[in-house]
Amino acid sequence: MLEAVSNIALPVGYLMEFDREAIELADRLRGAGWSFLLATAFAYMVTAIITESFGAPLAVLTALPPSLAVPALFLIAMRTPMDATIACAFVAVSGMVVNASVLTVDERRSQGLTGSARVSDLYCLTRARFGSLVATSGTTVAGALPLLFLADAGGAMTRSLAFVAATGTVASFVMALTLIPALASSAPGLFRGFALSENQSKEGRQT
Repeated sequence: MLEAVSNIALPVGYLMEFDREAIELADRLRGAGWSFLLATAFAYMVTAIITESFGAPLAVLTALPPSLAVPALFLIAMRTPMDATIACAFVAVSGMVVNASVLTVDERRSQGLTGSARVSDLYCLTRARFGSLVATSGTTVAGALPLLFLADAGGAMTRSLAFVAATGTVASFVMALTLIPALASSAPGLFRGFALSENQSKEGRQT
């Protein structure tokens, strides 16, 4: 598009200049978008290995959009422009905000709840992991809060990362307590493992 615009013939005395900073910012944001997709793909693969399921990582990743939407809404409310620094902060935090959901899904797997579960079972499951969820989320927030008060000019990236990490982690904690159990109740098929059952394994050995 730039080449097409640059080929436009202008009258004598007129000059067309492009905003190089805006072009570079757009390139950096595009790169951050690809990095976010790559981080999401890595999170899916790691979660699939841990949970031994193709569907459980999808349930875990459903917590990602609402968890990142919370810091995004705060930034919009504060009228903070989306620059490359904040975009990189979202990419860096994308792998952190799924930790709480992974704990909840792993607890469901360890309890052997592969099919539909009652509400009481899901309540007990969430309660069993509540301490771990509080510890994981609390330490992340506690580590991020002091970084919000860095006064040096070079700490913009650190402050952005700390803000997104703190608010995103709190949101992911809420999602792990609400969204994941709701998915476990409404779509239990997501949490079925891809490992062969004992009977299937025996049939495979016999053949």
